[in-house]
Amino acid sequence: MSEKVDLPRYSKGKRPHFFEDASVDHLLAMVIELSAELSVVYEKVDVLQKFLIESGVVDAEKLKTFELSPGDLAEQDQWRTLFIERLYSSVRQQASSQD
Repeated sequence: MSEKVDLPRYSKGKRPHFFEDASVDHLLAMVIELSAELSVVYEKVDVLQKFLIESGVVDAEKLKTFELSPGDLAEQDQWRTLFIERLYSSVRQQASSQD
């Protein structure tokens, strides 16, 4: 996880509105985005974990008790910050367009 993560900026054009209240649309977009991300991550982690255990690269018990280094934790924090920014991008876009 040492590479810089570049997430897409913003979609072009106006956002479609499905509900009377735009906040419901934003909330729905966030839930869908989280669901998609979680699904992809779960599948990748599951495959990787099973591969590493079956290949004998890691021990299943050691994997459960493994702790990340401070540098690795900092990288995770950076990714999390970028992800949260992307997750709330529709709300920010709406707020900035109303100014």
